[in-house]
Amino acid sequence: MGLALKNRWVALTLCLCSLMLGLGQSSVRFAVAQTATPSATATPGTPSRPLKIGVSMDGTLTDPNKPDRYAIFGAYGDLISVGMFPAQTGQLIPAFDVYAPDGSLVASVVGKSEALLSAFRLPSTGAYIIYAKPGTPTGFGAYTISVGSGWILRDLDGNPLRMGSPYSGALLRLGDRQVWQIDLRAGTTFNVAAQPSAGSPLDPVIEVIMPGGEQLAVAHDLNAANSATTTILSAPTSGTYLIRISAYVNKSVGAYDLIVRAPPSTPTPALNITAEPLDEKITASVGQGAQYSHIFRGIPGQTVTIEVHAQPPGSFDPLVELYGPSGRRVAEADDMSADNADALLKTTLNDGVGGYTIRVAGYALLPGTFILIVRSP
Repeated sequence: MGLALKNRWVALTLCLCSLMLGLGQSSVRFAVAQTATPSATATPGTPSRPLKIGVSMDGTLTDPNKPDRYAIFGAYGDLISVGMFPAQTGQLIPAFDVYAPDGSLVASVVGKSEALLSAFRLPSTGAYIIYAKPGTPTGFGAYTISVGSGWILRDLDGNPLRMGSPYSGALLRLGDRQVWQIDLRAGTTFNVAAQPSAGSPLDPVIEVIMPGGEQLAVAHDLNAANSATTTILSAPTSGTYLIRISAYVNKSVGAYDLIVRAPPSTPTPALNITAEPLDEKITASVGQGAQYSHIFRGIPGQTVTIEVHAQPPGSFDPLVELYGPSGRRVAEADDMSADNADALLKTTLNDGVGGYTIRVAGYALLPGTFILIVRSP
């Protein structure tokens, strides 16, 4: 079966469901391509409040049989995130259902301290209906609901930065990103470092955005210290650069320390990073509804070939995805050909220096055994 058809209901289920389970914050249940009328708690006749990307709205739930109804328009293939955050006072356990334009239930989320659906790829173009509701029959109260593009629910303002001066920031809730600014002249060399403040669980990701909006660099640290640092960068043009700090795959919140520094006058190893050749062959298995992950270290510009072969041949239909150090999916692949269900992925890395994660799962989340081959020149 082709990649396009599988991605509509398999790849979304695998990647996003596994990420949300990893958060330990929300339980996400998908009912992709299952035509349904709204549940007993949904009231189709209730007017919808329009939601816009990047704008938060407040509401209050007082009756388990009367959810709040919101509408947002989206195009096929768009990535959106939805978050529902209860007020600090009250007993509300947040939950929401998402219905596609055809009336089918495509996601159902129940949270603890918050309910979060990250980077959900819309299966069709049209108006999506979100029903915000209490996750328990007795817990009610006020809440805030937000919809964001991609992984981010809302941007927080940071202060203008000065070269060499330390700053402190904080991501207050899942899906936050803080944006700082620094003015640079063309040719200025610099690097950016961010690490969690003392006692903070935050796992920061750094993005450096050029004045024209293009991404110059991204950095994330897979080690336990969670101290992210970019390589030495050179400003291509003069203007205001954005330094954006977010949490790796929306798994954490907390305070962090940030600094933009000029490099030392003598060269450092970071200036001479070279790719290490890859030649790995691994036999592995996945169970029903599970996935297999393997991490290798890569750098931008490195060409990598990934193969997944069923064992015995024809017994398993694999889907392979590749995620970069920032947590962004950078490539995916399915069948080698119409007659061969094994997976072949060949790509050039472009998500910064660090750990790249290969994820393998079976079509329809079926179990199987396979050989994973990872090679680079």
